[in-house]
Amino acid sequence: MAVSGGVDSVVLLHLLATVYQLPSASHGFIVAHFDHGIRSDSAKDREVVEEIARSLNLSFEYEEGKLGKDASEADARDARYKFLRKMLKKYDGDAIITAHHQDDAVETLIINLIRGTGRRGVLKETADIKRPLLNVSKQEIIGYAKENNLKWREDLTNQNNKYLRNYVRNVLIPTMKAKDPDAIEKLLSSSTSLKNLNLEIDSSITDLMEENCQLTKKLVILPRYWLIMTPNSVGKEIIYEAIRHLDKQSGIDKQNLENLLVFAKTAKVHKKTPINANINMRIELKKIIIELV
Repeated sequence: MAVSGGVDSVVLLHLLATVYQLPSASHGFIVAHFDHGIRSDSAKDREVVEEIARSLNLSFEYEEGKLGKDASEADARDARYKFLRKMLKKYDGDAIITAHHQDDAVETLIINLIRGTGRRGVLKETADIKRPLLNVSKQEIIGYAKENNLKWREDLTNQNNKYLRNYVRNVLIPTMKAKDPDAIEKLLSSSTSLKNLNLEIDSSITDLMEENCQLTKKLVILPRYWLIMTPNSVGKEIIYEAIRHLDKQSGIDKQNLENLLVFAKTAKVHKKTPINANINMRIELKKIIIELV
């Protein structure tokens, strides 16, 4: 489980270890803490998390990053999840557990709407990332922490509105609530609807690919004429799923997908282009091959 030392992760850790009495004979977890190296006092976060883990007789792992005070939110997130996935592999785990909650879901939806992320811009659980608190509000989390006399660390950078998430949390959402008291409930409803729509779309794309494509562990073969004749919006979804089939952690944005679709439809035979450090797209006479390298 990812534990930063903040109130959210400390509460989830306490719930898992006490209310749900984990680890058990059939379920176990370790406490994983990543020090981004952004704040000068961040070592104190690790001390708090390690103390809690030891008091609960849980295994504790941590790693120190050196991102520096000017690191972006994206850099911090990438470094953190790289560490968490390394721990997942080391312990042959089933999933990463995070303490993202209802307020985080609203913030993420707004942020991704601003960034133009599209239909995938909702915070959700996946096969390898579990978020048990997604239906729990921040207010409820703080109430639980106080009721149980839990100890946690406040991250002072959460008040720095130069970060987009902090601006959304500290400025934009309070302004929206002042204009419309039901704004958060409406956003949560939209998020739920989008999640359900995503499930339907993903299922349809999977069916299309299973009917028309060849999928193995190392490559995906797409019939080129079929992809060319597919509407652009669907074509981008197919390419996205083909990449994710080979590498679940592969990050690819909207612009990259558009570029790859153009390449797939217009590039000459035998041309290839890198998708990322691990995957290439190669054009053959009647097929497009997306493969691990």
